[in-house]
Amino acid sequence: MNVLIVIVLFNGSAKLKDNLTRIFSMAGINSALVMLIDNGSEDNSADIAESFLADTAMSIFIRFPENRGVGAAYNRGVEEARIRGIQWMMILDQDTETSSTILLNLMEVAMKVTSLGHRVAGVAPLVVNGFFTEHFYHPYLWNGLSLVSIDPRYCSGEIVQIDSTITSGTLYNVNALQDVSCFREDYFIDFIDHECHIRLKSRGWQLWCDKNSQIVHYIGNEQRITRHGIWVEHLPFRYFFMVRNMLDGYFRLSGLKGSVCFLDQMRVHLMLILRYSKRRYQILFHISRGIKAFLLGKWDNIV
Repeated sequence: MNVLIVIVLFNGSAKLKDNLTRIFSMAGINSALVMLIDNGSEDNSADIAESFLADTAMSIFIRFPENRGVGAAYNRGVEEARIRGIQWMMILDQDTETSSTILLNLMEVAMKVTSLGHRVAGVAPLVVNGFFTEHFYHPYLWNGLSLVSIDPRYCSGEIVQIDSTITSGTLYNVNALQDVSCFREDYFIDFIDHECHIRLKSRGWQLWCDKNSQIVHYIGNEQRITRHGIWVEHLPFRYFFMVRNMLDGYFRLSGLKGSVCFLDQMRVHLMLILRYSKRRYQILFHISRGIKAFLLGKWDNIV
């Protein structure tokens, strides 16, 4: 199988061994090359990964001396695939739970859609919310100003064209990623996926969602049910990257109107932060830092 699986690690020791066991039990894994990249973990994630891979063929372990961000790790995977002449690259977060057949399913869909003449940038699964497994994280369409979520389960056909989704679980065409100069490393952690996907769209590449494939994924530090739906809360420092990167991304992708559209969305979210967040003042502080960094054009990623 012509595929590289890239798993990025950072302080994920709690679930790492179980998830690696699950990943290495996937059908087709023996024909894939697996690359684990530790992004400067401060716990024993790197040791667990290195020990796990000791007796595993077709695997690579790379330890970054410091956290370079997920974009740098993804791009290291793209480079490895290029050197080895591998056409497809699947990205997985360290805590993503995979089904036994997902790799074969996504590869089959990628081959099928490509054979129909489409410029396939990638194929993604449905994403189950790990906190509340009856709910899904929906993919998006890009309307020229912002991302609008859709539920593929209510779309016709087993395969649905989308514009963006999360990177974890997505099978990428390496040539497509190279065509748009890969992922932005200066974003460090947030909005890296969507920004890259919209650039792919602008170059005529297509993302697809396979409704027969699923992963279980955990977004945020905590979640709870509220009268406004599921409240997702991240660690406060993440809001710096979200705000800075989304302001920049929307501005680059759709000009001033895009940034204004994001600010309007953020205004609504601020009301929810004030109502539901347990660390509202810390979050507001990092949001203000993100706005300031965007306005000043600062791209140092100091938390």
